[in-house]
Amino acid sequence: MDSALTKTVSCEAETSSGHVQAEAHFEAIILGGGPAGASCAAILARAGRRVLVIERDRFPRFHVGESLLPLANPLLRRTGLDARMGGLGVVEKFGATFLSECGRDSARIDFAEAFDVSDPRAMHVLREDFDTLLLDNAQEQGAEVWQEASVLTVDCEAFLPRVRVRLETGAELWVEGDFVLDASGRSGILARQKNLRVADPELRKTALFAHFRGVPHLRGRNRGDIQVFCRESGGWGWLIPLPDGRMSIGFVFDNKEQSKSKTESAEVCLDRWIAGLALLDDCRSSLRREGRAYWEADFSYSTRAYTGSNWLLLGDAASFLDPVFSSGVQIALAAGADAADALLAGLDAGASRRRRALKRFERLQRRRYRFYRHLVLGFYRPAFRKLMFQPEAWPAGARSLASLLAGQERPGWRARWRVAMIFLTVFCMERRGTRSA
Repeated sequence: MDSALTKTVSCEAETSSGHVQAEAHFEAIILGGGPAGASCAAILARAGRRVLVIERDRFPRFHVGESLLPLANPLLRRTGLDARMGGLGVVEKFGATFLSECGRDSARIDFAEAFDVSDPRAMHVLREDFDTLLLDNAQEQGAEVWQEASVLTVDCEAFLPRVRVRLETGAELWVEGDFVLDASGRSGILARQKNLRVADPELRKTALFAHFRGVPHLRGRNRGDIQVFCRESGGWGWLIPLPDGRMSIGFVFDNKEQSKSKTESAEVCLDRWIAGLALLDDCRSSLRREGRAYWEADFSYSTRAYTGSNWLLLGDAASFLDPVFSSGVQIALAAGADAADALLAGLDAGASRRRRALKRFERLQRRRYRFYRHLVLGFYRPAFRKLMFQPEAWPAGARSLASLLAGQERPGWRARWRVAMIFLTVFCMERRGTRSA
């Protein structure tokens, strides 16, 4: 918070028992300092716009979603971070390895073989470090950042929307802006206030995860691969190697198989599932959990609207999907860049141009959500999994799938028609299986 506003808030807080009526104006008020909010703030601030980020927590803080995709690289460069990424501890990631639960079957997707991906390098990060770097960068680019600040209410009914905030000191104030951008993650402050969230009935899942030590990383070029193990029940799990030697391990279940327990702790439940995972038999004696385990339930959802006349929903605040293809941070960074572009096009424009900019943002978010949802639903089809474990039978199709898994949501014609053929093949396999049954 800048010193002038700090003085105003402190003074008024003393004279009004902590209820501050100070007014401050910003061109963009961003609720949440995660990847979507921080990236949007950095791009806007670099363009000379006055931006406020209101973050509930004090960074660094724990967060899951440690695996990034290659197409995150150009998005990070837009925030001004590229030259500074060397200071962040990372595990380089060049692909993904898919395994059967027992480890008997495997298939590897190498991003270097992907169509339309110029830089095949991705990375795994500790989100507490990565998110802190993003938020610090937004502040260095010129955005104002308030941490440990709670959003009490958002009023978007007036021509200029305003937000009531409780600061870490306990003082309260209203701030107003030209736009309010909800990047508050699953909390979805504005999305819930406007009753916009829609649960995905086809992806009713529960996730259980924690960080562990004592799990060896793969070797060679595969060392940084995310390992996705496909369970016979239809669920799946992940092993993600982290920069400090830890391994992120998690399971995703259908709610009918394992829902969030009211009687069993996340730690006890996760230990029980890991005890039955054959992939970890060789390191079971050295395996130990570090920190607590976490539940997440019914985490796939969309929104009825991404924009209004003076507000936008970004990243997880708008929608989230099953993370089997590590799309969470990718979608958040892309949404942050799209939102910045929409505001840069609309802030100084007339009403007509502003509406066009917001409609384009809405269209881009819906298309991105449909793209990843189509992939995720495909993964849960047994025929798709069977085909995925036979990449040598369809090398061009495997290259196309690598493009999509690298985050290329707008692939060229070579990848598009081959991916269409993959899903056509899956459909034919399912029809053949139905007839034979």
